[in-house]
Amino acid sequence: NIDEIFAAEKAERQVLQESVVTIDGQDVKLRYSFLDSSSQAESMALVFDNDPYTLAKTFENNPFFIEMTFPTPRTLNGFSINIGSAQAQITLKCYATPDAEPTVYTFEGQGTKEKPELSFVLPAPTEAKILQIEMLDPLASNPTKIHIWEIKLR
Repeated sequence: NIDEIFAAEKAERQVLQESVVTIDGQDVKLRYSFLDSSSQAESMALVFDNDPYTLAKTFENNPFFIEMTFPTPRTLNGFSINIGSAQAQITLKCYATPDAEPTVYTFEGQGTKEKPELSFVLPAPTEAKILQIEMLDPLASNPTKIHIWEIKLR
């Protein structure tokens, strides 16, 4: 029946997508929310292409979830995220090793048409082998499309 078909399609869209993208010269394994795109990997790469006019958007997920696994741990001092004019609650989870307890940071901000990029400094340099970013728009109802134009790690 049609309800079962729709339920199966929705379940497929809840599975994290996977790809590899180059960030700061390193091949980084990504896992991320299902995107509104016929090419998941190509769309996700747009978030790291240093072009503020390209973007990836979720098909229906809020928050937009991105997990990066670096080939070797990297030190993070902060990050910036271009979210357009959305309200954002951002959770950053840094895992020094795959089985370590994460160091968790939360940030809030409001992007605007004039200033769509939010920039955050971590309280202390943090080592991460795995980095998870969740961008939640608390004002959006589900299902919704969450847009990210660019993420830059520092």
